Amino acid sequence: LLTQIMDEARHLDVFRKRALVNGGGLLSEGQSGPSLRVILDAKDFTEMSAIMHVFAEGFIQSLFRTGEYVSYNEAEKRIYSLCYQDESRHLGFGVMHLKYLLENGASVNFCSLSRISKRYASCCMSMPVFP
Repeated sequence: LLTQIMDEARHLDVFRKRALVNGGGLLSEGQSGPSLRVILDAKDFTEMSAIMHVFAEGFIQSLFRTGEYVSYNEAEKRIYSLCYQDESRHLGFGVMHLKYLLENGASVNFCSLSRISKRYASCCMSMPVFP
C-alpha cells in the first residue's frame, strides 16, 4: 500500500505541475466527496479494497488510457502511459486480494459488494470528468 500512496502523490504532483505550466491553473476539488465517502464508509478492509482498488482504480485506469489516446504531444502520452501502469498495479492488488480471500475460504459478501459498486458507479457518473 505504501507504493500506491507514493504513486498517487506522484500523480498529484505531475498533474498539478502540468496544469500550472499549461496556464490552466488549479481547479477546485469538484464533486469527489460522495465517491470518497463510499470508500471511507466501508465496513472492513476487504470492502474498502474492492471499492478502491477494483472499482475506483479501474475507472481511473480507463481515464488515463483515454488521456493517452487523446494527448496533444509525446510528453502527455508518456505521463498518461506511466499513470496507467501505476493504476494497473493498484487494480491488480485489489483483484489478487479478492482472489486470496476466495481461495482461502473467507466469506466475501457479494451482495454487499454489488450494492456498493452500484452506489460508487452512480457517484462517479454524476461527477463531471472535465470542467
